[in-house]
Amino acid sequence: MSTHDDKTIALLHLLDEYEQLSNRYRANFIQGHQNLSRASFQNISVSKSRFGLDMFDLRPYPACKTIESGDEASSCFVVVDRLKTQKEREEQEELEEETSSEKAEQATPMEISNRKTKSSKAKLEKDTSVVTIDENDEKEPQFKDPIVQFGAFAPKELKTSQANFSAALLDSISLINLRHKISNLVTELETNQ
Repeated sequence: MSTHDDKTIALLHLLDEYEQLSNRYRANFIQGHQNLSRASFQNISVSKSRFGLDMFDLRPYPACKTIESGDEASSCFVVVDRLKTQKEREEQEELEEETSSEKAEQATPMEISNRKTKSSKAKLEKDTSVVTIDENDEKEPQFKDPIVQFGAFAPKELKTSQANFSAALLDSISLINLRHKISNLVTELETNQ
């Protein structure tokens, strides 16, 4: 088999993958809208309102998911879940704090101490510490899950709808990347003829 035949077979596989991915993308959007309407229907019986624009928290806050372009050679796109990254970083910091406190406890011998003395020492250290604020230092934005704007106990259907739309977003980016691969392969096949 020639390289032209190999590229044609690869193109057919990519087209098959593209069709399957577009069907899954469409199904995720359909299921997302169905779950959203189910959540609205259940919410009408409870609070006489639907999940829609009138229930959005319109205060500005940074987006939890962004789309970034990869390297210029492949020119593909990547979805970055900044909320997930923030949660992982917070969990890592908590683990580091726990291990450092455990190491500190293991380093000091066990002794009986007066609780009042400890708290007064900590309070004294807290009062005498100097706080410096750097105006140029920008703190990282805190991301919050958009589902929280509908209340602490959002319905299961609303959470499922959010998962469907998130999957559809990932599928749409995969479709764009796949379409780019297909167009590059088609151009290679046309130039080799």
